Amino acid sequence: MTLTAAIMTHARRREHAERLAVLCSDLAPTVVEDPGVGSTLVTSAMAWATAEGASHHIVLQDDVLPVEGLTAHVVGLVARAPDAALSLFTEWGCRTAARVRIAALAGEATAPVVDPYVPSLALVLPTPVALAFAEHARGLDPATPDDVALRAFLNSQGVRQLVSVPDLVEHDTDGSTLSLTGNAFQGVRRSVCFGPLPRETANPSSESAPRLAHIGWMRAAAEVFDDGPEAPPTFVGTPLAQALPEQVEPALPAERFEETLTRVEREHGPELTRVLHRTVLFELWTAWYANGLGSGLDERHLERDRLDPVAEAALGTVLPGVFRRFVPVETLETVREHAVTFVLDALRYGVAEPDRIRGEWLAG
Repeated sequence: MTLTAAIMTHARRREHAERLAVLCSDLAPTVVEDPGVGSTLVTSAMAWATAEGASHHIVLQDDVLPVEGLTAHVVGLVARAPDAALSLFTEWGCRTAARVRIAALAGEATAPVVDPYVPSLALVLPTPVALAFAEHARGLDPATPDDVALRAFLNSQGVRQLVSVPDLVEHDTDGSTLSLTGNAFQGVRRSVCFGPLPRETANPSSESAPRLAHIGWMRAAAEVFDDGPEAPPTFVGTPLAQALPEQVEPALPAERFEETLTRVEREHGPELTRVLHRTVLFELWTAWYANGLGSGLDERHLERDRLDPVAEAALGTVLPGVFRRFVPVETLETVREHAVTFVLDALRYGVAEPDRIRGEWLAG
């Protein structure tokens, strides 16, 4: 396996790209600048078109911070799935981030991409796929976001899309780089799991369960999504309260939620309910309870004192992923430990449900 690289940038951010090129000097990346049309798709196509003479090509956006030894880690990751599109970053509040957290608990090296876009902040493609996308993108509306275009193209070509667990790059860690694409309203978008090095041994990625519960940063309400291969792309799911198995007694989730809060307060103190209202915490609890139903995890994955650094880091970003637009990230960080215990407990209740309830959930 061999690797070439490009960095996509804009004239206003050329210095960021040059700084990143120094950090990735062993890749000898080509810096590709927006030609003046203000299109992420056009710049992306130009960056993918520089793939030549190697088995795989990586495109980095100019506002990433790579893990030390990025190239070696990418080579190891690609060796596990040489035919796949491999994202090295996913932001902490998207649906794919929920899949990353489940994969981290299961000890897996990658997780499936399930959003209507491919995380493209740092993406690796097999070179033939990279060149084919570059050609395909030239025929699209330049206003199409590159990550959405990538998702549609890769699906049409039957190319698997995975994200690394943990992430291998971080996004704009000091918050000083302004978005050029109008995404500032989304709040801080950091990695779901950055910091720990990849595990020396890890399980392969499991197949994505057909249903995923998620609480998103736009509505802060628990929803369920169909993540099956034939599901249409969407950012809006079905309210989770309408989708829980009929065999789950309506009063039971509320009772268990209160038990979780009592456990969190006993172990960590009362700060969690001072930072976030019980109403939104219940939405979060219900989402992770439902994911326990379909995650394939078991009790051994959910023991607090046995979490490795990757799983610990992934669960520790749950609160800022959801609530960064409503509560300062610095405040949410003060209850990181509370959140890890909270999510584990919710998952544990879902995992412990009998097969008939978990089967009903997966069947939809």
